[in-house]
Amino acid sequence: MTAITSSNKGLESEIDKKFGRCKFILIYNPETEEVTSYENEFLKQNSGVGVKTAEFIADKGVKKVLTFKVGPKAAQVLDKAGIETVTGLKGQVKENIDKYI
Repeated sequence: MTAITSSNKGLESEIDKKFGRCKFILIYNPETEEVTSYENEFLKQNSGVGVKTAEFIADKGVKKVLTFKVGPKAAQVLDKAGIETVTGLKGQVKENIDKYI
């Protein structure tokens, strides 16, 4: 399973440049090619959103994250959970799935 930070629900959406404050988290299952979209419930909280987003992703059984940038505290959570993080990404979600999965 792979998590992608996204500006909207679908595969044609753009990678969101904000990890903790991304608008949507897409969970992609490469075996079934199924995508589940989650609105980021932590988006409007005052603090700790990166860590909470990372914990949410880890709880979904994700093994890889595709995003633009991850803050240091969220990166620690992902690393501790054994989740590979690919950063510096931009463009459409589908293009990045095709390239990195």
